[in-house]
Amino acid sequence: MYSHTSHLTVTKQEEDPKERKVKKEPLSLEEMVARKRAEEEALSRPKFLSKEERAAEALKRRQEQVAMRVVCVLLDILFSYSDFLFIYLFCIYLFYF
Repeated sequence: MYSHTSHLTVTKQEEDPKERKVKKEPLSLEEMVARKRAEEEALSRPKFLSKEERAAEALKRRQEQVAMRVVCVLLDILFSYSDFLFIYLFCIYLFYF
């Protein structure tokens, strides 16, 4: 007799190839040195920016400068009034105690 299920049997490996375990071997020392050397060479070459990229970098630097200037001004104001605040609080302390 002919069985329909006998030729339709599928193994787990045929069903899902992603679940196969692939044994990974660590990189050899030569491969690591070659990879590091290639990365260093890529970083040492000059990178030419387009006009838009240069403008974006300049805008970013300018925003950082403005933010730093605002922080410096606020700190300067805070420290200039801190003397007056200290004297005011000291007078209140003397008055109540």
